[in-house]
Amino acid sequence: AWINYVNLTTSRALQRAKEVGVRKTVGANRSHVILQFVVEALLVNLLALLASFGLVWILQPFFNQLTGLQLDFGILWVSELFDMPFPLLFTILFVVSLIFISLYPASLLAGFKPRDIINGKHTVKGRVAWLRKSLVVFQFIVAIALINGALAISDQVDYLLTKDLGLDVDNTLIVYGPSETDWDSTFFSKIDRFQNEVKKLAGVKEVSTSNRIAGSRMGKVFRVRNNANPGAENLSLNWMAVGYNFEQLYGLELLAGRVLEPTDYNYSFNDGLIYNLLINRAAVGYLGFNSVLEAIGGELTIYGRQWRVVGVVEDFHQMTLHDKIEPMFLQPFRSTSDNYSIKLEGASNDILLADIERIFSTIFPVNYFDYFYLTDTMRRHYEPELRLTAISKVFTTLSIVMVVLGLYGLITMTVEKKVKEIGIRKVLGAQVGQLLMNLTGGFILLMLVSFLIGIPLSLYFIDLWKADFAYSAELGIDSIVMACLLILAFTSIPILLQTKRVASNNPIQALRDE
Repeated sequence: AWINYVNLTTSRALQRAKEVGVRKTVGANRSHVILQFVVEALLVNLLALLASFGLVWILQPFFNQLTGLQLDFGILWVSELFDMPFPLLFTILFVVSLIFISLYPASLLAGFKPRDIINGKHTVKGRVAWLRKSLVVFQFIVAIALINGALAISDQVDYLLTKDLGLDVDNTLIVYGPSETDWDSTFFSKIDRFQNEVKKLAGVKEVSTSNRIAGSRMGKVFRVRNNANPGAENLSLNWMAVGYNFEQLYGLELLAGRVLEPTDYNYSFNDGLIYNLLINRAAVGYLGFNSVLEAIGGELTIYGRQWRVVGVVEDFHQMTLHDKIEPMFLQPFRSTSDNYSIKLEGASNDILLADIERIFSTIFPVNYFDYFYLTDTMRRHYEPELRLTAISKVFTTLSIVMVVLGLYGLITMTVEKKVKEIGIRKVLGAQVGQLLMNLTGGFILLMLVSFLIGIPLSLYFIDLWKADFAYSAELGIDSIVMACLLILAFTSIPILLQTKRVASNNPIQALRDE
């Protein structure tokens, strides 16, 4: 908005030249003229500031809903930024900006000499023209960067929500485990009973347990060693304890070997036994195996006990796409802290939930029944990106509106200055198309310069933002072209309409005073 103010003020300099000449002729000096225009700028900006406070107050509920935050207008008066009270910081920024946007145009207007004004020799070419063009280019660059950024954020969020995670989280109900139940000789029979009875319900496909769910961080064990390389250094591995049919429930792809079976669940903790486990593809090379087939039957030392690899599954995203897939193993184990994963045939209903709660309360009477849907949890991990998408679209729209309004005012004043020139050209045979090209050619050139600067700059900052993600979508050339076309469309249409209106006028109207 301040850029538009500077551009429009300097563009109107010629129109106010006679006013400045008359004031200087009757005795006003340079400082008087500067003071007049500074006061004008102050009044305009104060009115705009009051209006902005009103808009903030009105739009605050909508902004809170958009961002998911609970902001209050009164927070501004008690908050601090850069170790300064916000009201003081805002006042300093407002005053400094006001000085910048008012003094330069005021100095320009006050610099006109009455003699030059009378002789018609006053111009605003040179540094003023370059300043105006530079500000227009800056606005275009900001708009291009915001559009590219909004498109990149939208593409990334779509990628986060639709990428194949390597495990099926759809239609998965998670029930919190019976943590209040004693881990005694009857505990495992209770787990089996709960799973079997829930699986018999209409609408339930599979039931399993695990000590971690998708989206939560796994545990990590250290001093892991491949027994085939006794001299190798100790390694660390992520791990997760899983129950029966966990691989089938989540659709894990088996690359080699077999899945875990009920006989793999051994709780004797006898150091003389060899326990079985699964590893993921990332763990194959990490542990020193040359292939997934070579890993089958490989023996590891974990917790000081011996383990055998009986299967290798494809890598899957246990965490969000912010995190890279790491080597891990799945341990056959069940406990009171496990959560129950219930795969449904479709969307759940109140009757099905009531039946599951009834079974849970019967088998685990002292425990509170609580549940959630896994897709909701996974989506909540990306709420900051979802909010950023909505916010970026709003600010991109506002930026485009400001650019279009500023350009429309600028082109209107430019065209008004060239009314007589347009009339002469039309008398000499110039067509409307030629006049349009003559009037808009400078703005088109500024847009091209903005594209050359704004596109690489926006791509640089997009790459910085995507560095927080281990996996990200590529911003294709189609998105960049889309950003350029949007800028061209939103800015060219009002410019062409205004110039075409003037270029289509009767030249007699423009030259009647000559």
